[in-house]
Amino acid sequence: MAFASLTLSAQQIDMSLDKVTVRKALEHLQREYNYSVNVRSDEIDIDRVVSVKSQGATLTSVLNQIFAGQDVEYSINGTSVSVKAKKAVAPVKPASRQITGVVVDEESMPLAGAAILEKGTNNGVIADLDGKYTITPTTASPVLVFSFFGYGDEEIAVGKSSVVDAKLTPQSLSLDDVVVVGYGTMTRRDITSAVSSFKPKPSERREVLSVDQMLQGRVAGVNITTASGIPGASSRVSIRGIGSLNAGNEPLYVIDGVILSTTSGDTGAYGAGESMSGLATVNPSDIESIEVLKDAASAAIYGSRATNGVIIITTKSGKKGAPKVAVDASVTMGQQPRTHTLELASGDLLIEVFNEGIDNYNRQFGQNIERFINPMPGKPAYDWLGSVLRTSWSHNITASISGGTDNTKYYVSGTYKHTEGTAVDNDMNQYSLKANVSGKVKPWLSFGVNTMLSYSKNSRVASGYSGHNVIKAAVEQYPWHEPFLPNGDWATSKNILVNNNALQAIKESDVWIKTYRALSSAFLEFHIIPGLNFKTNLGEDYQSLEEHVYFTAKHASGYPTEDNPMGGRLTDARVNRVSLLWDNTLSYDKSFDMGLNLGAVLGHSMQIYESSTATQTGLGFPSASFDVNAVAATFEDVSSSKSAYALQSFFGRVNLNYKNRYVGTFTVRTDGSSKFAPEHRWGWFPSASLGWNINEEQWWNSEDISLKVRASVGATGNQGGIGAYAYQALASGGINYGGQNGLGLTTAGNRDLKWETAIQENVGIDASFWKGALSVTVDLFNKDTQNLLYQKPTMVTTGYTSQMCNIGAMNNKGIEIALAANAGKNHFRWHADFNISFIRNKLTKLLDDNEIITPSGFHGLKVGEEVGSFYMVKMLGIYQHDEDVPEYLYENEGVRAGDVIYEDISGPDGVPDGKIDANDRQFVGSANPKFSGGFNNTFSWKGLELGVFLTYSYGQQVYEYWTGGLRLGNGQWPQLRSVCENRWTGPGTTNTTPRAIYGQTWNSTKFVNTRFLHDASYLRIRSVSLGYNFPSRLLQKAKIDALRIYFQADNLYVFTPWPYLDPEVSVSSNAATYGYDWLNPGQPRTFSLGFNIKF
Repeated sequence: MAFASLTLSAQQIDMSLDKVTVRKALEHLQREYNYSVNVRSDEIDIDRVVSVKSQGATLTSVLNQIFAGQDVEYSINGTSVSVKAKKAVAPVKPASRQITGVVVDEESMPLAGAAILEKGTNNGVIADLDGKYTITPTTASPVLVFSFFGYGDEEIAVGKSSVVDAKLTPQSLSLDDVVVVGYGTMTRRDITSAVSSFKPKPSERREVLSVDQMLQGRVAGVNITTASGIPGASSRVSIRGIGSLNAGNEPLYVIDGVILSTTSGDTGAYGAGESMSGLATVNPSDIESIEVLKDAASAAIYGSRATNGVIIITTKSGKKGAPKVAVDASVTMGQQPRTHTLELASGDLLIEVFNEGIDNYNRQFGQNIERFINPMPGKPAYDWLGSVLRTSWSHNITASISGGTDNTKYYVSGTYKHTEGTAVDNDMNQYSLKANVSGKVKPWLSFGVNTMLSYSKNSRVASGYSGHNVIKAAVEQYPWHEPFLPNGDWATSKNILVNNNALQAIKESDVWIKTYRALSSAFLEFHIIPGLNFKTNLGEDYQSLEEHVYFTAKHASGYPTEDNPMGGRLTDARVNRVSLLWDNTLSYDKSFDMGLNLGAVLGHSMQIYESSTATQTGLGFPSASFDVNAVAATFEDVSSSKSAYALQSFFGRVNLNYKNRYVGTFTVRTDGSSKFAPEHRWGWFPSASLGWNINEEQWWNSEDISLKVRASVGATGNQGGIGAYAYQALASGGINYGGQNGLGLTTAGNRDLKWETAIQENVGIDASFWKGALSVTVDLFNKDTQNLLYQKPTMVTTGYTSQMCNIGAMNNKGIEIALAANAGKNHFRWHADFNISFIRNKLTKLLDDNEIITPSGFHGLKVGEEVGSFYMVKMLGIYQHDEDVPEYLYENEGVRAGDVIYEDISGPDGVPDGKIDANDRQFVGSANPKFSGGFNNTFSWKGLELGVFLTYSYGQQVYEYWTGGLRLGNGQWPQLRSVCENRWTGPGTTNTTPRAIYGQTWNSTKFVNTRFLHDASYLRIRSVSLGYNFPSRLLQKAKIDALRIYFQADNLYVFTPWPYLDPEVSVSSNAATYGYDWLNPGQPRTFSLGFNIKF
């Protein structure tokens, strides 16, 4: 790096530093003052140990002390300062011309104090506060080198140009980058654990349904799947594999120091649609950076909630200077891709298959069932899927203002976002307001207030595991039916399996959820003596939800019945949740003799969480427009509940750094949770990590290469996913007898419950080459989780179905690789990020080690197998001839040529018996990928930027739970065209799809089998963007700091063997039952046009 740049402020300077490095002295100035200083680090020793004592001194006086003993000279231009070694300067030829320009960052904001050097000479200047510079070249063919601290150098051949602008990009994994960790910050140089950072750049921002999707494919070891394309729906996030069976696998989210509640934003009412993500209310535009704490050494400071990793979100804050206004706006068109995979058989083809199945049945069983007659021959098939899907239009606008003085800084933003889903009548409106104010009241007292307020209304459609799932209902309609009769009434389907048509299910319901949220924190920080600070921080997360699920008398769930003669059904629910957090920390930083630096934190934390729910379901409404329970004829259910729990914690951390070569971090935390009995309430979670910056050794002679090795070990805990009163036996109301209200025991307590505890070891390497042009990070980890929490099935005679217990242990191990590269010449730049993770999971203990637990009809848990493994009968092919069929199956099951071959592996005594039953189930695959990752590329030339972002996942499987009837099942279901065309019709025709047969379940639903289990690996073109940044010199005439326009396509295409809408789908987010599809809407393909402008 040619220059290192730091930002300071011009005023009289008080400083008292004893035996610190030049670098540390300048970092101290950076925190307290506001100059822009560039140091020629390849000529000046910035690791030299000095002492500085000044009172009301000038800048020059302080710099003289900092650079004492070094022959340097200063160049001061306003508030910009350049420091370089004194050298004899060759005579400069008379100037033939001047070169001018502007130096900006990747968001086109000026880089005040950037250094501009004519290559091969000592001729250099410093950019002013607006990033402008003027230089007189001294050579015939000048090449300018632009540099700024923390950014990669840019070399541009001037040629005949008189105006040369430069855009600098941040260095990948710069050692001086500040990283947010638990209860503080550290430079990357001091990090000795597995911490990954993501700072969203304008070219990398994409349309997301929830803020967690911003990390998808960005960070090694973090696997994020978007199981539904419904606006606001939850994603599944796992860090370093599966962390638990039942106690939750979601990481801990911390936003500006406040623990974020990600509890699903609804009551789970039947037919209400997809569960809403607790992160859907967080505005992605307000996010400055995201840090992911992946190993125990980095996450142990959060103790009992950190087994699944920690995601720290830092929102934007103000900076000193005049007010800056920014506006981001976009409009987005969306479509549901891959709908061709659900093409239904035409009427004629469907009748052919129906009658073929009847003929096969009659011939085999000697029956005379009448053949099916097409009720509307020649009628074109109605596009049922098209009737419930649409082209969606969404728009988003965010406006912000920021700025500040020496004593106060502020950032305020407001956002309105309207998101339409690709399903008819599915949309979400969001409003949010954020304010972040910080400053100094006195030299010894700082303060900060951070508030996010949001409101959203999500008009929902049925999806997920619901009988009214809009897409599933659409593909279960006969092709000759239409939504309306000639008189305009709804045409209720004659298919007995579907009570109403798909469009009717949407239009005759009114389902929405309103969410009000306030996420706030406030702190005071007392600067007791130099290096010693006390900080008290109070945070709250308040949510109020209103849920409305209304079905008219024309909806299948609201049809008039004997108990509800008027028809109509309405469920209203109110949910209030509040989390209060109070943290107190004492921190100390001290630099000692011989280059030893100490940082320490001691802290205490208290959290209280309360939740209340009130629900009422009314029946019988005089009119469809009377959707209030006040006019309900009767009430089916009225219920309410309350819960609360508390957590108290004590923690400490010590960081040691010796001459930037040897670094160590030691952490301990103890948590006490009210969820556990007093005798098991407290858990201890220690960690230790060490790092060696090899390139800081005196014998290291390469300035182009940096290398650090690190190792860590630690313990973290988990209490998520279990109830607030998990150790206590609970009674509930509504257990009535003889017309009298009563209580009944409904939950079995367990005073022996203990924390889940994970012991994790990590070894890592961080390396960079060619002064940061290429960086590589490799981590290997091993994680053993003990005392797994799970709802263990119990004997019926106990009166309970299950009891929460500690039942076993599991292991996760893997390797993570992350690469980042920067290259370019003149105005062309290429930046690339690539990451890949290989993770393996295995159960190592489970009750009786030979026992198999089946958490669902198609999953199994067994020692030696992965959590999320599929456990079912295996399909081997299709019987081509009757004589191939085993005698028992031929005589007793009616199996014939054209039927599915299942593998017979075991009878009751463990020996194959010629039968197919539950004894023949086996482990056949997993919902977990073998490896996954992402690959991002950004190409820029002058003001143009092209971004291409890919994500991939390999080896996972998904079970299609919804298609038993639509794939030549036993009834008169509509059928997929591809299945009908590929069906078995005689020996040798196919070995994958069975014959059509009426009234038989052997080929479809008799056994859960691998016919419906598919490889769901994928390579997805996640995002392609093309943007243009207008030249700063043009914008400054209009008093505009930056202007960028862009076009972006998201979810453009996916390469996958999965045969349906989206390979990432899953109804369940539970690790033990993940990976089955109920035909959720997939992620939309979107096209966005937008702009970012800054004043």
